[in-house]
Amino acid sequence: MRKIILLTILTMVQILAKETTIHSLGEIDNAVKYSEGKAFLDDQLHGIESKSPFGTELPSWIDTQELSALIAPKESIEKNTLLGIKSWRKQTHSYVAIGCYSANKVYKKELPYCHSYNGDLNVYLAVLEHKKGKKYRLKSKTFEPLDIKINYKNSQLPSGASEEDITPTNYVKFDFAPYKITKDSYAFGLRVAFLEAYSGGGANFETLVLFEQQGDKLVQIFIEPMYSFVNIAGEWHDDGTRDHDITEEKNIVIVQKHMTNGHYDLKVKGLDSKFTKIFIFDKQKNYYVAK
Repeated sequence: MRKIILLTILTMVQILAKETTIHSLGEIDNAVKYSEGKAFLDDQLHGIESKSPFGTELPSWIDTQELSALIAPKESIEKNTLLGIKSWRKQTHSYVAIGCYSANKVYKKELPYCHSYNGDLNVYLAVLEHKKGKKYRLKSKTFEPLDIKINYKNSQLPSGASEEDITPTNYVKFDFAPYKITKDSYAFGLRVAFLEAYSGGGANFETLVLFEQQGDKLVQIFIEPMYSFVNIAGEWHDDGTRDHDITEEKNIVIVQKHMTNGHYDLKVKGLDSKFTKIFIFDKQKNYYVAK
């Protein structure tokens, strides 16, 4: 049933979005225009590793054991697959840290990594403050593993899956765009993705998750799809090459001037279509919902 849904949606992609046909995979780089797609090709096709999107080279003021114990005290350091920390410039002296832990086998040859195709990865986040000459302190964190469920009911982007909640397979990078959500504070983003693989092609679907500091807790307040890349293999040629139909779509988030329940509204805007959707903060749900 899942394959039928996938093929149906991918057919719709060809109808709704602008499609580029290339005559061999050697032309694919020129057919991809967005950074998300180029990074995906580097990783999946060209074997080029990204430059530490999570800051895995830790600063001198904290070491691996300390950071792991701070982020995820219940997890074993032996099960850690990635630890990273990066400066959050919109919040003075603040740093965002991530810890990824496997519930099963750790693939040491792949370290560091933060992906799983079996749902056996526990991921934690934290915000630390560090001032020069002083010891760091913990400001907020996720006390339990992230529970991210991606849903496409409010998006125009193709998903390659049903509209049921989808668990990401890849944790891609931090997103430190200036998401000013209240008069006095910013949210930061985490980019996650899931992949679809099929004969001769594949697809990558990326989502933005926003986190707000609420006391000592980091809370998910917004989850929406932001990017899709679909590569559908086509006809074979006599020289052994093959046509590929490439489709990309991308959305962005624009912080609005209007506020709802003390939080600025957010507008999701399509860059490849006329799609727009306003999200407002629901105080009871403690979360942004479609207006």
